[in-house]
Amino acid sequence: MDGVHRSEWVFKQLSTLLPTMKPGGYILFDDINFSDDMERCWQAIAERFPRRAVIERRVGLIRTTATF
Repeated sequence: MDGVHRSEWVFKQLSTLLPTMKPGGYILFDDINFSDDMERCWQAIAERFPRRAVIERRVGLIRTTATF
């Protein structure tokens, strides 16, 4: 996911995307450290998904094993 780097936008995109995905799919989030708001957003998302990774402190990856 990339685009508007504001939590309300990211949460809206995520809630639209998740119902269309099968469990075990992956979502890549760009610029997770763009701002304090985006860092808090990533932390909130990461807490809900047990399988996650951070790449180069900039990109976050989750595996869709939970509902949001």
